[in-house]
Amino acid sequence: MDAIERLAAAEAIRNVKATYWYAMDMKDWDRLATVFAEDAIFDMREEFAFGQGQRLDPLPPIEESIAAGDPALTGGAKNIAGFIRNVVERWLTVHHGHAPIIDIHSPDHATAIWPLFDYIDDGQRALKG
Repeated sequence: MDAIERLAAAEAIRNVKATYWYAMDMKDWDRLATVFAEDAIFDMREEFAFGQGQRLDPLPPIEESIAAGDPALTGGAKNIAGFIRNVVERWLTVHHGHAPIIDIHSPDHATAIWPLFDYIDDGQRALKG
């Protein structure tokens, strides 16, 4: 990839992440679904385990968890958006993403570190992260 292609790829990644946060905060579930590929898998196994006072280290292979029907895995763009909706629909959420460090490794592989501040209020308590 040349420099222009890398810049374009990084900008596309920024737009997807910004759309994700914006759609969640605006409760725009149809828009939220557009940021996920149809074959995407939303993996919440660590978060579910943490919520039960457990730790999954290391995580079992995702194929095993899918075969076992693990409820902490959700597949498909609309299903993922629905899962997120069920979790945060009644809450006020505010997400501020800041200057990401995006490394484009190839046309189909990138990694990022994304500083984030979020505010989540369920009406009884407010969480800041």
